[in-house]
Amino acid sequence: MLLNDKDREDAFFESKKDILESLSREEAAFESIFFEKLMLLSGARKNSFSHLKFGVAVSGGADSICLLTCLASICRKYSMPVRVCTVNHRIRTNGDSEEDARFVERFCAKLKSLGSDIELFTKNLEEGQVESLSRERKGGEEEAARFLRYQAFEEFQRLYELDYVLLAHNGDDNLETILMRFLQGTFSSGIRPARDFYLRPLIFAGRDEIETYLNLKAIPWRTDSTNFNLDYYRNRVRKSLVPFLNENFDGWKQSLLNGAERYRKTEDFLEKSFEIAKKKLEKPICAKEEGKNREEPLYSDGNIPPFSHYSVHESDFISYDRKSLSSFDDALLSRLFYDMFNQLGLSVRVPYRRIQEVLDAMKKRQTFEIALKEVSFGFDLSSVYVKKPENLATESYFFAIIEKKGEYLFPFGKLEVQEGESEAFVNLKSPSFFLEKVKCPFVIRSVRNSDLLKTSDGRERRAKSILSSWHIPPEKRSLVPVIMEYDEMSWQIKALLGSVVNCKNWIVQK
Repeated sequence: MLLNDKDREDAFFESKKDILESLSREEAAFESIFFEKLMLLSGARKNSFSHLKFGVAVSGGADSICLLTCLASICRKYSMPVRVCTVNHRIRTNGDSEEDARFVERFCAKLKSLGSDIELFTKNLEEGQVESLSRERKGGEEEAARFLRYQAFEEFQRLYELDYVLLAHNGDDNLETILMRFLQGTFSSGIRPARDFYLRPLIFAGRDEIETYLNLKAIPWRTDSTNFNLDYYRNRVRKSLVPFLNENFDGWKQSLLNGAERYRKTEDFLEKSFEIAKKKLEKPICAKEEGKNREEPLYSDGNIPPFSHYSVHESDFISYDRKSLSSFDDALLSRLFYDMFNQLGLSVRVPYRRIQEVLDAMKKRQTFEIALKEVSFGFDLSSVYVKKPENLATESYFFAIIEKKGEYLFPFGKLEVQEGESEAFVNLKSPSFFLEKVKCPFVIRSVRNSDLLKTSDGRERRAKSILSSWHIPPEKRSLVPVIMEYDEMSWQIKALLGSVVNCKNWIVQK
């Protein structure tokens, strides 16, 4: 981080001036509005306000220093303690993160010397922890840092048994968030002023107002050097799009906020409707697969659906009875899918267009599934489900419905499909071969150990046994595909393509 004025910082910490007293008219007006917002968001009355326990997250930036200053001023008047949390992410060079933490520590010491009952909780992340989590969650360093930061806030809240933790999001942050979500294809009502035990009383103020308040009190702050890095999506919106809108579209901010407020009311209504409807949902009838600790929804005739092969751990899938969803419209169904994603703790952001594909398929198909890298979701005859793929750790999990001829890329390589009058012509690395009685569309997906293939004498043999007899190493078995008929009555496996790992193929005869 870069100091906005190093001399000013030194002068501030050496000064004996009480920054919590002798307010100018502008300062007093700002703190008065802050207090009103805090009272409103906390739902407290003046006679009960002093019994609340507040914590505040402080990074050292202008917004959070303003937040702490205002809260400290109010809490001193009411003889209330203030608890502060700062997180050292250790993701910037030249010791910037450590300097931020030291700045917050000095600022808290300054407030304590002025009579505030203040205590600081510093969360130091491990070196490389953010980068490691970023690779694990595949969501970028910003997302990983935010995840760890909120973990620290939860620890902070539990440690001090706080009623509320105050966060320093301001009005400009809110506008930027709405713009970012819109450009990503999801309209947003913006940052919620209150959610769970988090309150954002500065959401009413713009960044200019906050800096004006601090300048009036001669309070320094730290400026994050990464705020100027245009590799970050928010910075591009802040530095490029917002100035363009300011210059060319008068009144755009208020119009956007008005639209977001209207959308929030719709969103709140949908959320209430969803919670009411969700209570009426039923779980599907389940059966445990012999010898394994897993549950799989059943067809009405007792057969296991072809695409519902859930992970071993029960926490890796969620499903609801399909019949109980008959009264749900598309808005509630899409909300249900996102709710299930959240329940599984998925970090992947599923595009709405993929949700819409499932919703469209539910109107005309009996079984359908979409498999992404970190999640599969869809429906069968008995249930609607979301699951983590069984082969997630290998990153070789795949599933596709081949509807027409063409070339298709998979983890095992390229698949070329040509369609004749009554058969599909499949070309892999090995010599081409015909799949008799299989026409497009057909399914190609990862092999599963529980897959059963018919033998020449009419019996069945497990895919696991076949792969073992072919001496295919375990780490390569997730690459071996099976081809299935796209037939909602039978879903018969027609081939096990061992040739992708230089072995033979198992072709199911008539």
